[in-house]
Amino acid sequence: MKVVVWFGIIVAGLVVVYLSLALAATVCLLVWSVLCNIIRELGVRRRMRVAGRLVSRRKCLELMENSSGTLIIEWPTPSWNVSRVWWTSDDVLAEAPIPPLDAKECKPVDLVHHPFIEWCHKQCTELDGGTASLIAVYNGNSCAERLIARFPKMQKVDLWTGAIFLEEMEPLPKGLSSE
Repeated sequence: MKVVVWFGIIVAGLVVVYLSLALAATVCLLVWSVLCNIIRELGVRRRMRVAGRLVSRRKCLELMENSSGTLIIEWPTPSWNVSRVWWTSDDVLAEAPIPPLDAKECKPVDLVHHPFIEWCHKQCTELDGGTASLIAVYNGNSCAERLIARFPKMQKVDLWTGAIFLEEMEPLPKGLSSE
C-alpha cells in the first residue's frame, strides 16, 4: 500500500514539474515573440527615417490640415495585433485600379492576394519602393483612430499585408526546413 501512495505522490510531483516547465516555456516564447515584433517594427521605423519617409506626428498634423490625402493602416502580420500607419497625399482610392474589399464582409482568404492590397502595398507601403510616409509602427491603429477623430473626413484604407510578408521571407536553410 505504501508503494502505491509513494508512486502516486511521485507521479503527481512529476506532472506538476512538467506543467510548470511547459508554462514557463510558453511564457518565454510569448515574450520572445513580442520582443521580436517590437524589434522588427523599430527596424522598419529606422529604415524609413534613413529613407526620409518617417514623418513626426506634429508634421503629419500640419500636412493633414493643409491637404487631403489618405491614411493607410497596414497590418503586416497575419496574427498579432501589430499595425503601422502611413500617410500619403495621394487619393489612393481614386488612383487604385480596383476598389478595395470590405474586410468585414469578406473571408480572410479573399484578402490574401487581392489586387488592391498588392497594388497599394507596392505603390505606397513597400519599404524599398513605396511612396507613403510612415507615422507610427506597432500601434498604428490607435494612432490612426486619434488622427481620424481629429480629421473625420480623412480617407482611410486598411491593408492586410501579412500574407505578402510571409511570401517575401527567405526560405530556411537546408536542414531547418520541414521539406
